[in-house]
Amino acid sequence: MTAKDFENYLRHIYTTVQGNPLSESSVRHYASNSINRINRDFIAKYSNGIYQTIFDIDSLSELQRIRRLIFSDPEFAELNKKGNNMYSAALNRYLEYAEGIKFRDKREAAPLLDAPLPARYPTALSERTIPTRDRIKVVQMAEACSYHCEVDPSHRTFIARSGHPYCEGHHIIPLSHQLDCEHSLDCYANIIILCPTCHRMFHYGRKQEVETPLHALFDKREERYQKSGLSLSWPEFKELTIRSDTFYSI
Repeated sequence: MTAKDFENYLRHIYTTVQGNPLSESSVRHYASNSINRINRDFIAKYSNGIYQTIFDIDSLSELQRIRRLIFSDPEFAELNKKGNNMYSAALNRYLEYAEGIKFRDKREAAPLLDAPLPARYPTALSERTIPTRDRIKVVQMAEACSYHCEVDPSHRTFIARSGHPYCEGHHIIPLSHQLDCEHSLDCYANIIILCPTCHRMFHYGRKQEVETPLHALFDKREERYQKSGLSLSWPEFKELTIRSDTFYSI
């Protein structure tokens, strides 16, 4: 997540669902002033220095744990009191955003957040690189489509321990192509929710089997990709998305 993601959420989705538009000063107060103070004084403290900002945390359980610790901190309580509860409100709004509460059953939510985002490049780890991805966006997108496969909502899986139908997030353009792109591929326009069979199909299916659903996705999302700073033609999109380097055999 980024501060810009959160600002866009407050401007578009939070405002739309609440039916009570936030002023630009309120957006800045939540997304910048309050959150910056929380980042500065509490995030590193309660994550043992692992995270420097709340936007670095892509685990809901870790966000919830840190919020509990911050709320129990007397220093935060005093700060919050002086700020007329704006700091607790900002933190709660961010958790609400991360949990995808206002995305629930709203397929129109994610397109409102399409915007170019700074690229997050792979992280070196023991001579390997691992893509940098944001698991919270996947949770939000699953809420938006009610945990149903976006290739075919009639595809059924099972009820997971979370209480929701089991599904998986997929980056349509693989994050392995991030070095070739100026803006982030870990954006809402590039994330789709799939049943396990469709997910494996995108990874291991024959070219002729994958191309039809990919073309349908491109037609639906071409404008969203453009808004996200990823202007691609269909041949360019196909080149990036059809994986020729992964094979499956029993």
